[in-house]
Amino acid sequence: GPANGLHAYKIRISEQRNTPPAELPVHEGRDWMYVLSGKLRLILGEQDFTVGPGEAVEFSTWTPHWFGVVDGPVEAVTIFGLHGEQVHLHS
Repeated sequence: GPANGLHAYKIRISEQRNTPPAELPVHEGRDWMYVLSGKLRLILGEQDFTVGPGEAVEFSTWTPHWFGVVDGPVEAVTIFGLHGEQVHLHS
């Protein structure tokens, strides 16, 4: 299987995903994301980031976090461990 149970995905984030939940998810592991197109909004704890095409982010998922869009759909390549996959792709 993949190294350390990590899996890469190309994801498309819909423009409907633009409002973070009241409680940001926390789970075991790390997430890595590389934005191909669009503007990704990433909230990590108290910080709010905009990530553009060609930019990558990596963060500990023990930090409360959420990602969505700024003003239109986003395409990104992501690497999630098992916990991130369950939280972000199946919820």
